Amino acid sequence: MEVHAHTHTPRKKWTHYLFEFLMLFLAVFCGFLAEYQLEHKIEKDRAKEFAFMLVDDLQKDTAAINFHIKFRETIYKNADSLMDALKFGSFETDQHKMVEYLSAINDRRVLESNRGTIDQLKHSGSLRYFKNKQFTGDLIRYYNVLDIVEHWIQYLFDYESTTLGPFSCEHLDSRYNDIVFR
Repeated sequence: MEVHAHTHTPRKKWTHYLFEFLMLFLAVFCGFLAEYQLEHKIEKDRAKEFAFMLVDDLQKDTAAINFHIKFRETIYKNADSLMDALKFGSFETDQHKMVEYLSAINDRRVLESNRGTIDQLKHSGSLRYFKNKQFTGDLIRYYNVLDIVEHWIQYLFDYESTTLGPFSCEHLDSRYNDIVFR
């Protein structure tokens, strides 16, 4: 069996080991700094992306709210016209007009808010990307108020259907019920 002879290298000085340690330490430390900088840049980019998505959602919400305000104003005008017709007794003579008022009042259009971005921000903990605490508080309050508005719209729908149904059945010819409650 052969025996391998190891060649002996001259012994290194302690300063050489210290230098290797410092170089290794610097390499790891620079890698840590680079990773930290990259993570910071990624978070900044995500914050910008979320901000653009939020602006888009809020613009869509604004358009939907404006549409819904005009829609509800039309309903209220028809309700006022219906009340005037009932008050002045023209209800019995012009049932076609009454059907028009009732079907306009009974139109069900819900307010559709865009919650995708805020839900994603809340559930992923990404609201921390926004450093302005007042902004995040205002954003949460906005969506809480939107929940209340949607609840009230549903309440109005329920109220209208419970009052208009019996009224129509009592006062209108039955052939009009399909038109009013489509």
